[in-house]
Amino acid sequence: MSDKLKVITQENHGLGHARNRGLEIAKGEYMCFLDGDDWLAK
Repeated sequence: MSDKLKVITQENHGLGHARNRGLEIAKGEYMCFLDGDDWLAK
């Protein structure tokens, strides 16, 4: 697994809770959220 990727497993508490948990664990300078219906260009 890459050092740039971390998998977090938790019970379903909703999107907001999942994003807040990610923000607590994140160590980078930038943060970006993509949902299933989003599209990211190069």
